[in-house]
Amino acid sequence: MPRRRTSLLLLKKYHMNHKDASRVSSNVFDSVIVVGPNLNDRGGITSVINSYRAVFPAFHYLPTNSGHGFVCGAFVLGTTLVRLPFARLFKRRRLLHVHVASGKSFFRKSLIVAWGRILGYKIILHCHSGLIKDYAAARGADSLRPTFDKASTVVALTESWREYYRSTFGCRSVDVINNIVAPAEVKNFPPRRSEGPLHLLFLGKICEAKGIFDLLELMEANASRWRDRVRLVVGGNGETERLQEEIRRLGISDLVDFVGWVDGTRKEELLSAADLMILPSYAEGLPITILEAMAHGIPAIASDVGGIPEMMADGITGTIHAPGDRKAIADAIDFYLCNPGEITRRGKAALDSVVPYYPDRVLKSIEELYNKALS
Repeated sequence: MPRRRTSLLLLKKYHMNHKDASRVSSNVFDSVIVVGPNLNDRGGITSVINSYRAVFPAFHYLPTNSGHGFVCGAFVLGTTLVRLPFARLFKRRRLLHVHVASGKSFFRKSLIVAWGRILGYKIILHCHSGLIKDYAAARGADSLRPTFDKASTVVALTESWREYYRSTFGCRSVDVINNIVAPAEVKNFPPRRSEGPLHLLFLGKICEAKGIFDLLELMEANASRWRDRVRLVVGGNGETERLQEEIRRLGISDLVDFVGWVDGTRKEELLSAADLMILPSYAEGLPITILEAMAHGIPAIASDVGGIPEMMADGITGTIHAPGDRKAIADAIDFYLCNPGEITRRGKAALDSVVPYYPDRVLKSIEELYNKALS
């Protein structure tokens, strides 16, 4: 079975067991076209959309890019623009649920939004990127505002993001919709074995914004006392060659394992083996990796950015630190080394906190959002 399908099957299984509780209607979903990146892409947005695909009673999707370069991407975007009027006229689709990030993603989706409004679609602009603030500052908020103005509703990931879209772009209708995560079948509640190393897990894009290179330097700085006591596993895509070169240069190959991009079964294996999720990012929306950790009963060490402070409680479901504060990260790792019982206690609290992100809750919120937009 392809690895990507494993987590989707967990979502479908959960949804089938709870579909009577959610009581969603397929009629409103049949009126919607979901628009976003190629579903074979690797990243948080595609994870969210693939989760929608697993639980929506009806799912109609149009991509706006390709994983095969600019020319193919332009062809895919053009094809979607051509298909929209036919879907409006012959399929009676009335609503575009547009998933957007920053940079090139925002440019592509701005074309979709503008064309969709001309065709008479209602628009939901679902904003995911933690880098949108930097993008708006670089481009100027006024240059982005027309796209937000064309949306019937803007979707934010947290209350703090809702306030940002209201204050920066003057958005009048902003709804908060949680990201979706499948409950784990196995929870990490057995006490951590005192004789083994503390297992830290980083899952995400390999880039400066995620703080992974800070984390490597932190591992090197503390190597003499963490060797044989702490083990960091890194999974993700992006600047992978740089990552591996840094591991070699810093001489920490015995403390850090890079496993590449992981999904499905392999990701479940890594989560089941982890003691702590670690995500020292400089910018985030609402990271799926922390939700997945919480669903497995794993506390996190994460930075105080984006929606993280609203999904985690410092000292209760994990540890929150200022972005770039390496001393605070080291102190947190030392704390869990000295207090292994806190891993289990905070993991259980994380599991209780993740319930609002389960499929039945999120699906009901989306149905209400669609009904409001179409009314």
